[in-house]
Amino acid sequence: MTEQISRLTDQQKRNGGPAPWLAKPRPSMLAMSRAAARRGRGEGVVEIAPGRIARFVARHRSHAALRFAALVARVYLSAFENDDWDIRHNGEELLLTRATRLWQERFVALDIGSFAGEWTHLALQNNQHAEIHCFEIVGHLGEKLTATFADDPRVTVNRTGLWSHNGELSGYFSSKFPSMSSFVPAVQDVTGHPGKEFRSAVETGDAYCARRGIDHINFMKIDVEGAEFEVLRGFTHCFSREMVDIVQFEYGPLTLAAGHRLRDQADFLSGHGMLVGKLYPTHVQLIENYYPGLDDFRWSNYVAIRPEVATPLITGREGAR
Repeated sequence: MTEQISRLTDQQKRNGGPAPWLAKPRPSMLAMSRAAARRGRGEGVVEIAPGRIARFVARHRSHAALRFAALVARVYLSAFENDDWDIRHNGEELLLTRATRLWQERFVALDIGSFAGEWTHLALQNNQHAEIHCFEIVGHLGEKLTATFADDPRVTVNRTGLWSHNGELSGYFSSKFPSMSSFVPAVQDVTGHPGKEFRSAVETGDAYCARRGIDHINFMKIDVEGAEFEVLRGFTHCFSREMVDIVQFEYGPLTLAAGHRLRDQADFLSGHGMLVGKLYPTHVQLIENYYPGLDDFRWSNYVAIRPEVATPLITGREGAR
């Protein structure tokens, strides 16, 4: 995997200019600290100075200036880690635009957690031969989505959910935060607003693809408020047959609330031969090896790409398969 990542990033440097779209993995803070120690310099910076500063801050944390500094630091880190829901600015639009250009004759995508259909609208605008399958578990939102795309034969709206098994589950909807409906009960704690419980039928992605005759998925977008790993597990057969080219999945506090970590998704996807990385406004930061510091549980999106698709995705050449 390391050689594969290096080969891809070196290739795009030759073709894509000074700002590579697929970026090499960043070393962990632990790795950087150990490297500094091995070089025989930086011990004072790594071990002594931060200790003194940290102890001073801890003793005086109630001071107004330090409280304000902490607020600024949190805002900065959220921005630095791309905690942004707007698909026009957080990299989602860029990724989708690049992807839709690869498959001009037929582009099959799954919009899992469609809400108002913004992502689907963008895919349809970018590719006239797109075939989009939307999934929305909240009844009235599904009805609205159906009405929105009623005259577009390229869109199939499913008012059911996808999961790791077939059956029926309880979901939670908040009128105050309608975009955060979820099968994860803790969504009510995150929003701070009691949700209305409802029931929804679910099936595995494997079962859905078999029933609909889908033999290849170019893009799978998953935004289901903490249940992303359960959805991925439902596509085990599809992944084992290399039927999926690109996956974009949300990650955040509800991932932890659902009992999962980034490692679960990363191990699952890389175990099926895909490159995994974090989505930023201008690039995807690849993950070479998981380390616990990656699990910061900040709202963000991660991407998995089939290696055969990575090169055309970088170069923008059509005809990937």
